Amino acid sequence: MTLSIYQAQQNELVIKKSRFICHLLPITSEDDAKLQLTQLKQQTPQATHHCFAYIDKHTVHMSDDGEPSGTAGRPILSVLQSKQLTNVLAVVIRYFGGIKLGTGGLSRAYRQSVTDTLQKATLATLQAQQELNTTVNYSQWQALQHFLPVTMIKKVTYDINVKVTLLCEPQQIITYQRQINNLLHTQLTFQTGPISQVLIPLKNGLMK
Repeated sequence: MTLSIYQAQQNELVIKKSRFICHLLPITSEDDAKLQLTQLKQQTPQATHHCFAYIDKHTVHMSDDGEPSGTAGRPILSVLQSKQLTNVLAVVIRYFGGIKLGTGGLSRAYRQSVTDTLQKATLATLQAQQELNTTVNYSQWQALQHFLPVTMIKKVTYDINVKVTLLCEPQQIITYQRQINNLLHTQLTFQTGPISQVLIPLKNGLMK
């Protein structure tokens, strides 16, 4: 099971007047991680450091961004690895408060910043999902909304009828078609679409 976070999460930690603001972000690739990191830097140009680590299926990377070697990027990465997370970027933005923490204090601060933020984050699994498209009338759509989990609904287009794009596990496509037809007492026409990797939030998905 590939474990990640479902959506962006932020938390602030203050230690000896230094502010450590951690951003946890789901990523799809190394290029996505670099883009989100650049955006954060542009949004916070007055910060003293932008220390980070990211993990995806093919890459592991970290940076101390001017902090003493091994005191920031490594502790950030170690927290992500200890939770066996992937497809995730952790950026800890530091505003120096005027009091030096020492190398040990810095390592603990960066580690604690990520740990605290993870405790607020919703976990998710990266799963193969296939698109399933159909068209229903408005009364059928009302019934479907009560039946379908929110995470299954990818796109809804309202017109004379309602065009719906769902996400299903590929091996469950036939089962969902049958269940939907049974629910609506009809025979809908379905079209299958591409398969992609999608984050599905875990039930009770907060990090322990």
